[in-house]
Amino acid sequence: MKRINYLGMLSMALCLMVWACGKDDAPTTTPEPEPEPIAAPTISDFSPISGPVGTAVTIEGTNFSTTAANNTVTFGTVAATVASATATKIVASVPSGAATGKVGVAVGGKTAASTKDFTVTVTEEEKNPSIGLDKEDFQLFRYDTAELAVVDKVDVDGDSPVAWSSDDEEIATVDENGTVKGLKVGTATITATVEEASASVTVTVDPNVYMAGYVQSSGLPQAVIWKNGVMTELTDGTKEATANAVFVYGEDVYVAGHEKDQDNNRRAMLWINGDQIALSNSLGITSSIARDVVVNESGYYVVGHQSTNEGSSGRVWISNANDVVLVEPGYETNFPRAISMDDQNNWYVSGYIRPDAGFDDEACYWTAGTAANPEILENDARAYDIQVVGNDVHVSGYRVVDGTRVATTWKNGAGTDLTDGTSNSIATSLFVTGTDIYATGNDSDNSLVWKNGVVGTLLNIDDSTSFLESVFVYGTDVYSCGAVSQNLQKAILWKNGEPTIFFPEDFSESSAFSVFVD
Repeated sequence: MKRINYLGMLSMALCLMVWACGKDDAPTTTPEPEPEPIAAPTISDFSPISGPVGTAVTIEGTNFSTTAANNTVTFGTVAATVASATATKIVASVPSGAATGKVGVAVGGKTAASTKDFTVTVTEEEKNPSIGLDKEDFQLFRYDTAELAVVDKVDVDGDSPVAWSSDDEEIATVDENGTVKGLKVGTATITATVEEASASVTVTVDPNVYMAGYVQSSGLPQAVIWKNGVMTELTDGTKEATANAVFVYGEDVYVAGHEKDQDNNRRAMLWINGDQIALSNSLGITSSIARDVVVNESGYYVVGHQSTNEGSSGRVWISNANDVVLVEPGYETNFPRAISMDDQNNWYVSGYIRPDAGFDDEACYWTAGTAANPEILENDARAYDIQVVGNDVHVSGYRVVDGTRVATTWKNGAGTDLTDGTSNSIATSLFVTGTDIYATGNDSDNSLVWKNGVVGTLLNIDDSTSFLESVFVYGTDVYSCGAVSQNLQKAILWKNGEPTIFFPEDFSESSAFSVFVD
């Protein structure tokens, strides 16, 4: 029994010795060294220094990855494709969308940038030249100007000259500096061209609307003219003056009227572009008024009348020629009102005469050949306006029927009543275009425009009275002017039956006697 225990203990001791020896013989593990840090790349140069998209660029430097895919190359902010790489050289292509800027290389999160720019150029095939203009489509009045300038140049030489052109130089022209001038009502396209680029705008040329009349504040009436709503004073207000008619010939504006002199006598005046011409300055003349004016290539023709102590007579003042007397003084009283010119430059003057005191007025018209013997249209009537078209003589005014004034137009002596005679009426002005005859005037307190004898438009404003003095038709637009009274009398312009402008706010009283559209 004791022997068996001894053997067991010996066996256990041997096992422990073997286990201890096995533990001492196990291999020892040595730690691996830390990897050396990657150096940042550098760029010393690249070539070429410019080129279009797709250009192969060689970048020289240090610490590039020899594995092409491990190098990130950028041109500006756009990544490029790397074709090959060594530790000191990379070849990459300029990517699409790249713009001029620095070249960059990134390796392992570390970057380098060139000190100079790579210039991305554009091939002829890639160029898309364009320019702009500093105005969009715009409007001009006739003979006004506007300046255009080229802006937003792309892919064109900034120093290249600009070529300007108009597709219709009868309507609008443009000079070498981009100054556009409206000449005729209509539309034209203005184009600027720089190298292969061009830009265009459309200019719409509108007619000028002129009116003649007067304004008055606390002082005396002043002769004025309005152009497109802008007033120009023809006199300074120190003497009474009125503008009665306006006519435009080319770029020149003629206005007929009068201004009182230092003796308080009216003197017939003509203003040409604002410059005043005294028409009647002879000794012995006590008064004179210019009523209307017409102009042709020969000059101006102004109709009016002047008075002496012996009587009064109608006059046609003609530039560069002697005055024409309409009936000698002392023969009969006459009142010329308007003048017109036919296609052969013969003048016609409408008005009325009064043979002797107590006799009825007689509507008539004069011509150059009948200055002392007018054509009588009708007894007990007055003629105010006249227009000659072809061989036809058109006159407007009124005739008296059973004691009532009836607005009337005459064509070659044949009268047409415009109202039924239930109230007093008058046709102060007319305008003929094509086969249409327009007339304007008043029937009682109503201002009217007639077309071919029929009332076309009633021109009234609530709680006011108005009267019309002149009508002008331009294309399809009908203009008329006069005054409207709402406590104070104010000049007014109507267009196609609508009041467009009241004149002016800073004067207590005003009126318009003539409208001309050109």
